[in-house]
Amino acid sequence: MKREAAERAFEAQAEKDRTLTRLEELRFLATSTKDLDD
Repeated sequence: MKREAAERAFEAQAEKDRTLTRLEELRFLATSTKDLDD
């Protein structure tokens, strides 16, 4: 039972990390594009 909860927590953390990484990439692309416009 405990191990299952730990695995779920790990999955949730991994998912959060992937989402944050994606947001960072999008933000980077957005700033890069903005710089080109100037």
